[in-house]
Amino acid sequence: MCKPTYFAISYEINPWMNLNNPANPVLAHKQWDTLYETITRTGAEVSLIEPVEGLPDMVFTANAGLVKGEKVILSNFRHKERQGEEKYYEKWFSEHGDSCHAIPANSSFEGAGDTVFYKDILLLAHGFRTDISSHHLIGNIMEMGYISLELIDHHFYHLDT
Repeated sequence: MCKPTYFAISYEINPWMNLNNPANPVLAHKQWDTLYETITRTGAEVSLIEPVEGLPDMVFTANAGLVKGEKVILSNFRHKERQGEEKYYEKWFSEHGDSCHAIPANSSFEGAGDTVFYKDILLLAHGFRTDISSHHLIGNIMEMGYISLELIDHHFYHLDT
């Protein structure tokens, strides 16, 4: 998880973001604190990445990459506003002993936001944030079969939305 220290609506890269409707930082912090406390109270361990000024969307850590065991496929963000996050996530995963894998620069992939593990296969979305060209590589790295799913409604720009 990443604390919402710098969370804000600073740009518009999805239909839900509107510069005229800014995030409420007090509410965002309260909601984040409640979520963190609820998760840790159950006994689950939560790892934190330090927020970085100028990268307000780091709070959406599912988009950092795809994790299976100690293997991570790092995200290659489509929008320039999120691309600055990539090096911080790579450093964090590497420092925590994970084996990091990259997607070629010409193919976008937005991590767990566009992936679901289902039984022994991967459900991989493409369309708004992830390119279908990344799917073969993801399947090979994770050593799993996959089904490609095309997202068609821009309001649901990630598989997890």
